Amino acid sequence: MKGVGALMGIIMIMVSFIVFPLVMTGTHEVRTDPATATGNVTTGGGITTGTVSLAGNGGLYQDSTDSITSLTSDLGTDTPTASSYNVATDVLTVGGLTAASTRTVTVAYEYDATTDYTGLGSLTSLAPTLVFLALLFSGVGIVWSSFKGRG
Repeated sequence: MKGVGALMGIIMIMVSFIVFPLVMTGTHEVRTDPATATGNVTTGGGITTGTVSLAGNGGLYQDSTDSITSLTSDLGTDTPTASSYNVATDVLTVGGLTAASTRTVTVAYEYDATTDYTGLGSLTSLAPTLVFLALLFSGVGIVWSSFKGRG
């Protein structure tokens, strides 16, 4: 019987490592919501950057351009890239634009969905670690008790 208990504990430990990334993904989806901003951008001669306002949703999630899921332009010669983000004004600077042209730039991004709920952001950032530790220590406890519990 000790072997069965130890095996169950080892399986529980393996499950904790398998479940951890799933919980991380789930909490990210709880913490963010998708949004889209569109702006008409005109560049002058020799200028290949423009700005798009992301105001209205509180800006980029964690103020990071990594939360941009799509950046497109309706001008075929553009290759838009996120150059920088101004946190104070919620303005995204877009590079890779064709000089002396007008286009519509569309930015799909994620913003923080937990700002309306005090403490939810902190709780959801801790949740994956707490779930991982609970499963891990349960598995370790099962293994330990299977060898220590019965004579």
